Amino acid sequence: MSPQLQVNGWVKAAVVLSGSLFGLAAAAATSQLLGSERISINGGCGWDGEFYCAMLKGTVVPEPYSRRILLPFLARQVSADTLTGFWVVNVLSLAAVTILAMYIAWKLRPEELRASLDAGLVPPLAVGAAFLSARNSFHIIATYPALTDALGLLFLVGAIALVVLPVPPRARWVLIPICFLAPLSREQLAAVIAGALVLAGLMRLLPWLTALSALAASLLGGAIALRQPHLGGAQPLRGTVKYWLDHDFGSWQGFFRFIVMVMLAFGPFLLVLGLARGWNRTALWIVSVAAIFTAISLFAGGDTDRILTPAGLLIVLAASISVTKNERALLGLALLVAAYAVQQAPFARVGGDPVAWLTFFGLRVTTIDSVVHNGLVPLLIGLPIAVAGFILLLAGGRQRSDPHSRVKASHNLHEPPW
Repeated sequence: MSPQLQVNGWVKAAVVLSGSLFGLAAAAATSQLLGSERISINGGCGWDGEFYCAMLKGTVVPEPYSRRILLPFLARQVSADTLTGFWVVNVLSLAAVTILAMYIAWKLRPEELRASLDAGLVPPLAVGAAFLSARNSFHIIATYPALTDALGLLFLVGAIALVVLPVPPRARWVLIPICFLAPLSREQLAAVIAGALVLAGLMRLLPWLTALSALAASLLGGAIALRQPHLGGAQPLRGTVKYWLDHDFGSWQGFFRFIVMVMLAFGPFLLVLGLARGWNRTALWIVSVAAIFTAISLFAGGDTDRILTPAGLLIVLAASISVTKNERALLGLALLVAAYAVQQAPFARVGGDPVAWLTFFGLRVTTIDSVVHNGLVPLLIGLPIAVAGFILLLAGGRQRSDPHSRVKASHNLHEPPW
């Protein structure tokens, strides 16, 4: 049986910090949803969103937008001629995926945290704060509701939940409709989910019959997405990858933009991968899903920071159920999320003017000065907080490896000075 955590100053600080971060992130998301201006281009639909708005009315559009039929279908059930349907579906999707991720972090929290309600709340609160404060979740949807990322993220995390949570075997069969619908929101999810299910079978997280049945459903959904009527426009996969490789590595400006966007997507959560050797099987599988997602999506489009946001969020979810086994590590996780929130700038108000909008969200096409101001500078401001969090995680790892650490903890030798 695992030793129980001592509720001392480290734990209290982690609870206060994670709770404060969650409250601030929820306030930021609510403020953005209620107070942000819609982007003024194409009647509020935006650039890519113009095609989804056309699909709302039954118009055939170019690839790859023609493949993403689920969001326009659901939005049409709310409103057939306004952006309200997109807003409602995406906000509900983001709220649901945030709650689901928090539930996973709570349900799978380390054994050491289960005797203390305070300590056990830190992982779900930290995960919730990360999902709420991400620049490309509630913040972007508040100004640009005609996007498919939120719905795709919900299906991806929903599939992960059914693999990792202790649910009855029959409940896992819900994976079949989820895996079928996921590629109809974002077509690349067919490949991501297929790889994730095979890996879940190999790691004995999922019975092979269930995994293969859900895999077939995912491939069927992907095939249906690819066979939708369209007006052309999509390059072959090899041509798309070559285009973005040339764009990202053909000049120093392109490479600089690419690095900043990748760092914004993952934030400080990349640091915790250095501790993954001691993670449990479930956390390693979630990180592997993030890696599969990254490999498939990295050069799938121009908005790299938006496209890769789910991978960063999956890493913090995995970390929350693995690295938080002692007092210092709990505070370390909360500090990493604090750094992420600083880097994402969730309270930044972005107007509806297209140029102003691109200055903040369009790092691929805005000026280099804007990339520095809205990308690099927040990353550097959050870096010292991230380093402090990582140091605490390292100290927590050493504490777990010390056979005498629990004896010392029982005598409060790890009590910090507050």
